[in-house]
Amino acid sequence: MIYHFRLCTTLILIATLALCWQSKHFFTGVFFFPFTFFPVLIHLIAIADWPSRLAQVALSIGTVGFFLFFAFIYHDAFYGTRDPQGPIAFIFLGLVATPVMLVIWMVACGLEGFSHKRTLSG
Repeated sequence: MIYHFRLCTTLILIATLALCWQSKHFFTGVFFFPFTFFPVLIHLIAIADWPSRLAQVALSIGTVGFFLFFAFIYHDAFYGTRDPQGPIAFIFLGLVATPVMLVIWMVACGLEGFSHKRTLSG
């Protein structure tokens, strides 16, 4: 569980610093934090609440998937298109990722219940 928590927090830190690096002012990158990373913050709560190995694997896959999506949007916003309003996409990143993350959370919750039921039965 600690490994997955560290993975998630390390990726959040790297992504936030990347946003701050591209911003004219440091706090502009910090401004995007709650909009961009609110699904990952819910993810951290799920990592703490669902300690089974199967749920942790599902949540780790979700974490890596979210940050791959973040990297795609980051590249597109800063390098792919040279539109000055490209970084506004980070405001909607969390909203766009939430339905996919919701499915991953439901799978992890089901795996946690399955693991818990299996532990109780034998």
